[in-house]
Amino acid sequence: MKRQSLLFLLAIPVFFFAISAIRYPPTEEQPEENRFSKIILAENLDEPMGMAFLPGSKVLIIEREGSVKIYDPKKKLVKKIATIPVNTRVPGKNGTMLHVEEGLM
Repeated sequence: MKRQSLLFLLAIPVFFFAISAIRYPPTEEQPEENRFSKIILAENLDEPMGMAFLPGSKVLIIEREGSVKIYDPKKKLVKKIATIPVNTRVPGKNGTMLHVEEGLM
């Protein structure tokens, strides 16, 4: 009984995904360029990996090496608010520390 219930619960999102794919088939069309405005929020970021838009028009920015920053549109400033500890350096064969491509991924 539990297994059937679990299978049913797993089937629900698959069903809705399949229905949405039928209703909205993929398209190669691109939206018109005049529908968007490109705005530079910040420069000199260190490999931004993601952004989240917060209430009040603030933007949370996460960088690959673990910095968490917030953009305040009223002040037009970016402020570092936290650091997520990530591993971006490993010891090399000769004992020196190497910068690697890991990090926040």
